[in-house]
Amino acid sequence: QTDGGDDGHWETTLARVAEHFRTEGDLVRFLGALRASMAGLTRAYDDYVDDLAVFSGALESPRA
Repeated sequence: QTDGGDDGHWETTLARVAEHFRTEGDLVRFLGALRASMAGLTRAYDDYVDDLAVFSGALESPRA
């Protein structure tokens, strides 16, 4: 009951991690790939927002 519940969610997570990451090197490589993926998603979202600002400004009527 380390996660405060009866479903064993945390214990199951720990068991899965132990199955897939046998060494510290395995974990380091996984975390590196995860960080790169998160950075890519963040950059894509930021670029999308920046593009929207350009497009929304182009739709405004010119001021006289």
